[in-house]
Amino acid sequence: MFSEVIKLLGLIPRRDEALLVQEIDKALLAYTAENKIPYLSYAPESNQQNFARLNKYCGDLVTSFGAISALILEVKVRKRTGTLSAYDEEQHEGLNYLFSKNVPVYFAFNMSALTDYKRNASHNLNITAAVAPPNLEEVLSDKVAASSLKSLVDDLIKEPPSGPNISCVLAAILNEHEADLNSGIAHLSTEKLLIAYDHQNNSLSLLTKTEIVAVLRNVYDQEFAAKNKSTDELRKAIAQMQKHLSKVVERHRSMSMGM
Repeated sequence: MFSEVIKLLGLIPRRDEALLVQEIDKALLAYTAENKIPYLSYAPESNQQNFARLNKYCGDLVTSFGAISALILEVKVRKRTGTLSAYDEEQHEGLNYLFSKNVPVYFAFNMSALTDYKRNASHNLNITAAVAPPNLEEVLSDKVAASSLKSLVDDLIKEPPSGPNISCVLAAILNEHEADLNSGIAHLSTEKLLIAYDHQNNSLSLLTKTEIVAVLRNVYDQEFAAKNKSTDELRKAIAQMQKHLSKVVERHRSMSMGM
């Protein structure tokens, strides 16, 4: 009997986290609809979430505002003690490194009791924190005030991130009428985010959408992954992926020029 109680208690944080993901997703959908902004979202199963495997997902909620910006949220429940449930230091370090590579991944957590979430989308987004991984420790220690998810979304809509590959890669993935990738938000894995938000390489923007889809599929099929969840291994996996990407892109460009 005691062991069953322990198991049940262990499930409570997961249940609350799943409910919070749902509340955030519903609020984002309603808020973007009010502002006439296209919104797509996907909540991958836990076994599909692994920041160290680049063809998986680096958060609980994968979202996109049209083809102008993506937003990945790693959702946690903030307890009365101020700590986050299911906090993982390795995950924090990994997301911190991905953020340094321009991947738009943020920690999201409740700034109020879960019972305070209501039907009003703006209210719910305002009581949800959206914190960049490098700032998480200072926010949790109350050294820095947390920004709300509403503020972050407003900024992304008003001033979308700039980069040579963002719009063309997001459009190729998300627009189901443009290619044969069975495209949609569910295909926005970590490696595709790394490719889209790579500010140093503009080679993809020189390809057609069909060619971009072919390149993305080729990279996906290679299954680049870190040997473990350390930042060093993650760095190596990303470097291997980028090296392979350059070869594939160059091959497509050579084929185009040869036609």
